[in-house]
Amino acid sequence: MFTVCIAESTPISVTGEKGGNVTLTCECEANEILDIILSSRSENIHVCQNEECSGRVFKKGNCHIIIKDLRLNDAGKYFVNVYYRNSETELERQIRTYQLHIDDEISVKIGEELKLDVLLPDVDKSGASEQKKHRVDGARDAGTYRVLEPDKEILITVKVRVSKEKLDDTDKGKTDDTKYYRYWIGLTVVLVLLALILTAASLHTRLHRGAPPVGTATIPVSGQKGSNVTLPCQFKARKISDISLNSRSENIPVCQTEECSGRVFKQGNCDVIIKDLSFSDAGTYFLRVYYNNDQTKLKQQFRTYQLHIYDEISVKTGEEHKLDVLSNANQVVHWAKNKTRWRELWSKSNGAQSDQLTDSDGTLTIKEFTDNDAGTYRVLDNEGEILITVTVRASDTKSNGKRYTNDDKTDDTQQHSLLVLALIMLPDIKKQFPMKRGL
Repeated sequence: MFTVCIAESTPISVTGEKGGNVTLTCECEANEILDIILSSRSENIHVCQNEECSGRVFKKGNCHIIIKDLRLNDAGKYFVNVYYRNSETELERQIRTYQLHIDDEISVKIGEELKLDVLLPDVDKSGASEQKKHRVDGARDAGTYRVLEPDKEILITVKVRVSKEKLDDTDKGKTDDTKYYRYWIGLTVVLVLLALILTAASLHTRLHRGAPPVGTATIPVSGQKGSNVTLPCQFKARKISDISLNSRSENIPVCQTEECSGRVFKQGNCDVIIKDLSFSDAGTYFLRVYYNNDQTKLKQQFRTYQLHIYDEISVKTGEEHKLDVLSNANQVVHWAKNKTRWRELWSKSNGAQSDQLTDSDGTLTIKEFTDNDAGTYRVLDNEGEILITVTVRASDTKSNGKRYTNDDKTDDTQQHSLLVLALIMLPDIKKQFPMKRGL
């Protein structure tokens, strides 16, 4: 005699994918399990003791049962009987019921015959054969198919996709991603071709505007406002036919000698001089040199320059100060002496960041200059390159924005010099005019 213990009054729902594995959990903590019997549709199913056996059903752990390589006809109810001894050495039996549901996904070509081996013994076939045959007529046949038991429990769910490509038998059960792959591959090819076309168009435009090919190194050049700067060509061709200078997609006339009225002229073989620099000169320049090689074939050489303009000025506190630096600017930042980082004052997208600042006609105006406004100002372009650097000093002497030179020294500096001179001459004065005691 033994005691029967029904562990679960309702079936335990278990779902697996066709071709995969599923576990029927037992959760029995008996000290000694004597036997496990698995049955389905009133038939016993042999359970191997480990995974190494040739069957598809085997025991794992204490009393778990694994069904591997699932098939659609595995769907249905399963009963597991576990025989074990309790602590009092009495024989007991635990019964568990499982409802196994199988999922599958397949892809079928339009016009082909679709066979679904889903008409299990538990299904009311109504005179149908063991395989459901149907010719796929179009997209309307795609969708989800469900196989139900007489008590309406779901045994099988099959999702059918319509594909233009015929699948091998080994591909059944996999989602048909072929059309998605082709879509993305086609889109990638189109984008690559578009990128090549845009690159070619950009190169063509740059060549016609005087810009160098992509990959040409940029030469940094700096000059002070009001002075001259040289764009070095460093090219020694036997015969240079012409030179062309461009900036911001505009051609800049280059005079052949310094005697002409323009500010830009050629010097030496092909160097270009820009004189009387202004802040608006800052930016990127492209130099194209046409020359003949030994075979008298006309060739071109390209050079790129990044021109940086700097200046130093002194401004009286309390006065209005204007910086004409916004013509090509994307951002203006400021570093004060008592600060530890750069602070944005103005940007092309947000404008002035303070009520003390205004911007109009390419000029940034500080309404009332204070000691805190002294420091270094930098003007940056769209790529973060430094276009302009202005060092501003606060002065008690009115300077009207002039450059800071030795002529701009304050009265305090002059007094300091006189005091030093007096201290140097003091010993001679004492010798010539000795002090009388008793006065």
